[in-house]
Amino acid sequence: MRIKASTKFKDNNEFQTVAKYLQHLLFLDDWFINFQLVADTIHYERDEDNTTRDAVGLTTYDYGNREATIYVQNGDNSSEKSDEDDDNVLKNIALLNLIHELLHLKEEYIVLSDCYPNLVDNLSDTDKVHKHMHLEQMAKSIFMAITGADKDFFYK
Repeated sequence: MRIKASTKFKDNNEFQTVAKYLQHLLFLDDWFINFQLVADTIHYERDEDNTTRDAVGLTTYDYGNREATIYVQNGDNSSEKSDEDDDNVLKNIALLNLIHELLHLKEEYIVLSDCYPNLVDNLSDTDKVHKHMHLEQMAKSIFMAITGADKDFFYK
């Protein structure tokens, strides 16, 4: 399936179709995933420091039961942009965010202490950042492979 390179999905039906295709493509068929396409920025609270963060994608999961909910903001919501966002170099791309969130379910990219707060996983904060950077690079590679887009597509 060739997927058109675009910053947003045309509707929820297209989102659900692409999401199920990518779930299969990434060998995540054993997961029960609820895919949610949302219009607004996603607000969530981080357990480690009790701060509220904003995101364009979020995955909540139970690794043991292979259950997850993936939220993806559908394109830019410029009405919610702050002055801090003006320096962003890359576009908000819903398909890329979906791929990124699905990759969080791959064992290679899971940080066990994120799943089980009482578990010590011997990863430094720097190691966790590097793991996330590698996940994002893989998401961009998959995006380019399935859409035929090149690296320049990501720039604003």
